[in-house]
Amino acid sequence: MESHKRYYADIILPLYLPKNYTWEIPEHLISKIQIGCRVEVPLKRKLYTGIVRQMHENKPLTFAPKPIIKVLDDHPLIHNLQLKLWWWLAYYYLSSEGEVMNLAIPSLLKLSSEPRLILIEPLTIDPLTLHEKEYLIYEALTIAKELNFQEIKDIIQDDNITPVINSLLKSKIVQKVEALEDRYQPLTALMISLHPTYSTPEGLTMLMGSNLLTEKQQRIVFAYIQLAKNKAGIRQELLIQKAETTHSTVHKLIEKNIFISTQQPISRLKEIPIKNDTQDYLLTSAQKTAYEQINETFKNKMVCLLHGVTASGKTALYLKLISERIAHGQVTLYLVPEISLTTQLINKLESCFGGHVIVYHSKLNAQERVEIWHEVLSKRKLVILGARSAIFLPFSSLDFIIIDEEHEPSYKQKDFSPKYHARDVSIYYASLSKAKVLLGSATPSLESYYNTQINKYGLVNLFERYGQVNLPPINTINLKQIVSKKKDDFIITPQLLNSIQASLHAKRQVLLFQNRRGYAPHIYCKSCDWIPKCTQCNVSLTYHKQYGKLFCHYCGSKYEQPTVCPSCGNYQFIQHKSGTEKVEELLSTLLPKARIMRMDMDSIKGKYEHEQLIKKFEAQEVDILVGTQIIVKGLDFAHVNLVGVIDGDSLLHHLDFRVNERAFQLLEQVSGRAGRRQEQGEVLLQIKQVDHPLLNFLLQHDYKSFYNWELNSRKDYGYPPIGKLINITVKHKNNLIAQDGINQLKQLLQTKYLQYLLGPSQPYIDKIRNEHIWELLFKLPNNLSFIQQVKQDIFLAMATIKQDRKFTTLAIQLNVDPL
Repeated sequence: MESHKRYYADIILPLYLPKNYTWEIPEHLISKIQIGCRVEVPLKRKLYTGIVRQMHENKPLTFAPKPIIKVLDDHPLIHNLQLKLWWWLAYYYLSSEGEVMNLAIPSLLKLSSEPRLILIEPLTIDPLTLHEKEYLIYEALTIAKELNFQEIKDIIQDDNITPVINSLLKSKIVQKVEALEDRYQPLTALMISLHPTYSTPEGLTMLMGSNLLTEKQQRIVFAYIQLAKNKAGIRQELLIQKAETTHSTVHKLIEKNIFISTQQPISRLKEIPIKNDTQDYLLTSAQKTAYEQINETFKNKMVCLLHGVTASGKTALYLKLISERIAHGQVTLYLVPEISLTTQLINKLESCFGGHVIVYHSKLNAQERVEIWHEVLSKRKLVILGARSAIFLPFSSLDFIIIDEEHEPSYKQKDFSPKYHARDVSIYYASLSKAKVLLGSATPSLESYYNTQINKYGLVNLFERYGQVNLPPINTINLKQIVSKKKDDFIITPQLLNSIQASLHAKRQVLLFQNRRGYAPHIYCKSCDWIPKCTQCNVSLTYHKQYGKLFCHYCGSKYEQPTVCPSCGNYQFIQHKSGTEKVEELLSTLLPKARIMRMDMDSIKGKYEHEQLIKKFEAQEVDILVGTQIIVKGLDFAHVNLVGVIDGDSLLHHLDFRVNERAFQLLEQVSGRAGRRQEQGEVLLQIKQVDHPLLNFLLQHDYKSFYNWELNSRKDYGYPPIGKLINITVKHKNNLIAQDGINQLKQLLQTKYLQYLLGPSQPYIDKIRNEHIWELLFKLPNNLSFIQQVKQDIFLAMATIKQDRKFTTLAIQLNVDPL
């Protein structure tokens, strides 16, 4: 850019803004600034970290842009590929590029502006006239020169610092300044290297032949040589461990100028040697056919759906396809629904490809996320395994995307805007980067399978289980026919108990699936049926016996167990239904010698607890594993021959047009955990609705017939994949304001779209965290230009009602393609 001209930059800030704002590029920054770099910019008396979207010479006509303060990066933090993806995400999912940035970039790369106090000199009043807390702050500022708000709280030992700060500001003793704070701190370690005199082969020979070293010191130098190889240095802790020595012994070698010690930055990430795996994967004939068909499909289709039954060996195909791409230096993104549940997969990938693999997931700390970001940015890794957020990593090029268990709802972002679906985003991303996408599932989503039927995606079937083991038969246990008066016989029926005992006698393992955690989903008064509910959410509380408390599973609030009914004064309560905790307790009573463990969100809170439990089960240290749908996802156990579903009816009672699809997928997936090796397993399904039409397809493992049956229903009512849905949700602490807001939105939209609108109405759970919820649903024909017009009109309607002061605090959330 020519230095005598004025240039401007459109900057993406991590905020919801209707458009990207413009700042002027100062002349001294023209040579430094690049598209994709972070910059420091002022906005409304605060400082923000933004990303440069574009640069131009078009000065805004309606305001004088402020100058950019600083360029924070020598090289772009994201590539043009990501900027194109961000724009599409904002456009398709009715959000802003700022909201996309807020989701995409690790928190430590979005430098936060932190207010600080500094003294105004010279002082205009006598400090001795200040109140005690004011004087404490003044005295600290004379020493430290500046203080942040947390430091002020610590000094005056009070969290309510606003009155004190306002008083000091009013007295013109201090002023408040904003400054960006870089919270990323590189990890450092003491590194040991040989003194240059001895770092050459000749120098090393001279050292070992001299009398400079004792016998113990020689062992340390040998250990260093073994560890260092071609490295410039090694961590002192590794050397001490390898040589079985002490810090003081190593320090003596430093004093002799044989070793040099320096403090150096090191990676927080696990270091694994690179493996260029060229092994010939031993595929079965069915897998080979599928492999060839996938490659053939990719010749004329960007997306291929691999429909493989459970235990058919889809992962083996993935590994072979990844291996071929590593050989050509190509990058693979391997998405899984929940990375914390894929310990076995991580071990497989690392054993095959070693240091080519990096894992990105929610349990990484903020510092580790930054380091992975830079690893991917520099293309130092060729296989990236991650959950949905991994799609935002800064790939300079992307050649192959695997989306395993593509049907999983976990791929849909539900909490924050944009409410994207990682599968659909990946497919668009692939169109930008000319990559190929392989979707894998035993129970594909109706949307994906429909796209194969209209020839949009390719389809490859793999219907033979590895080792030619048959799919397990699913046998139903009709709960209506249980004649026992004992409640426990409806949780673990005699038939299920007999099968469990037979499996244990045969030295096999058992999985029991109950899709409710806790001890009892709710309790009620025996006299008047009063049910304790959360005060912040309109939902019943779940009893957790482990803690002796009632929990809200929506906001996390905890309550003491009621001893007296507030409605009628009765003191007797009944526990209704059973959760995983109750099932585990009952099994311990029925089978006291069995080794039983539970796997749900309550039992695997720690970073490595899930991995440890999986290892125990694999080592057959556990006989029976009780769990929620966590046990359905991505687990491969060799010795499980029985799967029991405790309450099949609970999966069929949801008020959702996808209820049959979800139930089929979940039950088929959980049944697939049985008999995955040499012998055929068995599945027992406890259910009252034995005549439900879904069971006809499930008992035959017949996905295609289920698909045709379900698709006909969707056609009748215009639901996806035939039609498109957009859901508008409003939330407010005042229910009348929320209701008024949704009604006004409908009034603005119904003049053009009345026939496509459903609602407004309140969802089944109509209050969460003290916010009342109302919804308005668009059910639209699958017409791109028409849908885009609807989106524009939704934005206009939102902007219109936001002009009313009554609705300034009304939260409006948009969900395109809701699940």
